[in-house]
Amino acid sequence: MDSISRPVTEFCLDLYKKLNRSAEDTNIVFSPMSISVALALIHLGAKNNTAAQIEKIESTITYENLMLWASSETMFETTVEVYLPRFKLEGAFNLNQVLQEMGMTDIFTESKVDLSAMTFAKSLVLSNVVHKAYVEVNEEGTVAAAGTGASIVRRSLPLTEVFMANHPFLFFIRHNPTNTIIFFGKLCSP
Repeated sequence: MDSISRPVTEFCLDLYKKLNRSAEDTNIVFSPMSISVALALIHLGAKNNTAAQIEKIESTITYENLMLWASSETMFETTVEVYLPRFKLEGAFNLNQVLQEMGMTDIFTESKVDLSAMTFAKSLVLSNVVHKAYVEVNEEGTVAAAGTGASIVRRSLPLTEVFMANHPFLFFIRHNPTNTIIFFGKLCSP
């Protein structure tokens, strides 16, 4: 499954950086899986330089750091009180310029595009790539996560760590069995 999750995650992180540069103080939410599926369908129909440019996008950022941060080797189980604000994010992005900045130019150029593996029609060119995503966190503001750990300490009440998301934060929803990021977002003003 790493062969699927790695390019999707790398694409997700690179796309986030580009979107964030163009709108630093804006909430962002998108589904890299949805975008990747759409690009994969186009990629199946692409040949030659068009296909190479799509492949380049999938390998423009490192995957290792995100996997390291979320790995069992760098994490430990503990009890944490998590305070999340209720929030609803909707994102709509025209990805034409971002994809071209990431190196995918031929697919938008009639004289260069090659989608011959997709169709017999010679006059096809990608004109618009639009992505819309929606995430709603509707808990009552508190989520408790519990785990088990063992250590020898003096007798006292157990300390519970607290994470209060009352400041801007990044979030992602990951499919754990495949390590694939399904949604990625930034909340600017909780």
